[in-house]
Parts: sequence; structure tokens; C-alpha cells
Amino acid sequence: MLGEVADLLMSNSPPGDTYNESGIGVPLINGPAEYGSRHPKPVKWTSAPSRICKRGDVLICVRGNTTGRVNIADAEYCIRRGIAAIRGKSSVSDTEFLSLVLRWKADRILELATGGGSTFPNITKPQLEELPVPGFSLQEQRAKEATKKVIAATRQLKASLMKHLFTYGSVPFDQADRVPLKETDAGRLPQHWRVACLKEVLREPLRNGHSAKVSNTNEGIRTLTLTAVTQNDFSIKNTKLTSADAHRVRHMWLKREDIFVERANTPEYVGLVALYRGEDNFAIFPDLLVRVRVNESQVDPKFLAEFLLMPACRSYFRMNAKKTAGNFPKIDQGTIENTRIPVPLLSNQQHVAAQLTTVDAKLTAEERRREALDALFNSLLHHLMTGKVRVGDVAL
Repeated sequence: MLGEVADLLMSNSPPGDTYNESGIGVPLINGPAEYGSRHPKPVKWTSAPSRICKRGDVLICVRGNTTGRVNIADAEYCIRRGIAAIRGKSSVSDTEFLSLVLRWKADRILELATGGGSTFPNITKPQLEELPVPGFSLQEQRAKEATKKVIAATRQLKASLMKHLFTYGSVPFDQADRVPLKETDAGRLPQHWRVACLKEVLREPLRNGHSAKVSNTNEGIRTLTLTAVTQNDFSIKNTKLTSADAHRVRHMWLKREDIFVERANTPEYVGLVALYRGEDNFAIFPDLLVRVRVNESQVDPKFLAEFLLMPACRSYFRMNAKKTAGNFPKIDQGTIENTRIPVPLLSNQQHVAAQLTTVDAKLTAEERRREALDALFNSLLHHLMTGKVRVGDVAL
């Protein structure tokens, strides 16, 4: 039962006259109106908090039609009436695992909250404590969390490696102090690296894509969505079939080593870059993406794509993005063409690219493991709750 493996903190509203929108005190969670996709987004604070949850706690709605809805606390919050905080007991259960169980049981929780003929859903602490929880071992529960930590550590490793490689070149870390550096408008670089404008290494002019209406049938031209670049994931899930005219888009089919730049998005994402390494002619690209094709005798596409993701380039794109009323910030082709980039010897570029590709392969493997664990847990939770599988039969 949930009460055996977790501590439950029911809420108690602080005095209304202690609320403020000035950031004074502890952020306040009133209810699901402040819930985000994963973490809450508070809009009020209280100078007299009564019940405070901890970072990592599961926040669950216990009143109203949103009873059972879950968020994860990413900081300490004062929880108001209508929200409960659930925390796994350290030696027994993992809180992240419990959040999965609670999401899976959301319908059952709402059903309990509306039991007894009540017109206003409300679930009590004893009812929550009596919720059945699958008896996975702590090690099994934390399998997903361990994978997430590996992914986070690998991303951090890549960021550090990129900073080193694009400052000192592909030399060992302990030899970096022997590399003569120079200050350039592309950042600090090895003395012998050349700097150029991106337009100087293009194989063909930059090209915007084309956006057509979504097809109403199972036929049409497969077109990337912006998410393909935002998530650096060119899989079929980030495409859609559109009614684009085949002749009009005949020059927009994806080719291996194409680089794509988001020319419009929110300030956080505008100018994001991704390198396509899939099959030729898999899809076309939409209007909000700009295709970059480089002369590969001068520049390695992987080297360039990774450099364009460096903080200095991200800042350059954001600073040059123009915003018009009602639209996202946009960068034009001129901004992209004038990006200052390092152009070392091609062999140096390829060495840098190879090292980063190795890290990417590790990231891809871990992300696939995480996806597999997500699917496995969801399937096992269903079968355990319906009695089709016994806990003793589970091996992760």
C-alpha cells in the first residue's frame, strides 16, 4: 500500500493576507492551474508558509475534477489546500517510481474521489494510503532514474568536450596549455585555425523550406516538423504528411549531411541547429527551417553543426533575431551566412567530429534504453495491476 512505502503530506492553506506576487517568502502552489508539463510554475508566494514540500516530491491534486493529476516539485513549495505531497521512504521506495504509479492510477484515484455519491471530488489521506503499489525492489524502481543520470552526465561531458575541442583543438586535456591561442570574432581558437564567414564555405545558396497544409488522407509529401531540429530527432514521429506540390518541392528533399537551422522559434530555440544523417529523400523540410549545404572539401558538416551550437553562436543568433508583432523572433539568411566560423585543416575537423560522434552514440544508446524502460514500466504496471504478472516474475 502507498502508506507503507511513502510519506504523505496533506496541505493546509496559509492566511490569505500573506500572499503576494512580489516573490516574497516561499512560492505557493494553489492547485493545478500552476501545474506545468512536469514541474509547477508558481505565480504567487506566501510569507507565512504552513506546509512545505521538498524538491522531488510528487504533488498530487486531491480535490475537484483534476483530482489525481500529478506534477513533480523542482524546489520547495508551500502547498495550499487541494494539493498533497508524496515522498518515497528512502529505504523502501523511489519517489520518481511512485510518480509513475500515480499517473497510471489517475483514473482510479478520481473514481475514489467521487465515490459515495459526492458531487465534488475529494480524496482523503487514508484513501491515498490504501492505494495498492507494485512491489518492485528499490533497485528495480531506480533503474530508470539511473539511466536518466547517465544521460545527464553524458550531456555534461559533451558540453565540456565541445568547449575544449573548439578552444584548443583535438589535443589531450593535459596538453591544452601548450596550444597557442588567439582571440577572434569566432571566440578563442588555436593560433593556426583560420576564421571565415559561413557563406565562404557553402556548396550552394541557403534555402528556406516549404510548408503546406496537412494532408487529409494517408498520402502526401512527408515533411519535417520543427521539433525534428529542436529535439535533434529526425525519426518519423517528427514528420507529417502534407499536400505540398511535388514539383515545387523537388529540390527540398533531405540529403545526408544537410544542416538545418531554425529561422523562427521562441528566443530559447531560435537558431537551433541539427545535422541530418538519415536516408536521402526521407522527407522535405518546412518553411521555418533553413538548409545549409557546405563544401565538404573545406568543412566537415558535423564539425560545423556542433560549432553552431556553441554558446557564442547561440547568443549571436538570439541577438540578431528580429521580432514582429504577434510573431516569434526570426533570423534571416544573411545572419546565418555571416556567422563567423573556425576553419582548421579538414583532418583536424574530422578528428573533432569523430570524438563528438562517439559521445552522441553513447547518448543515443542511453536514450533508447530510457525509452525501453518507460515502455516496460508502463506495460508491467498494467499487467501487475490486472494480475497478469506477479512481481516475482519481473526482471529488469
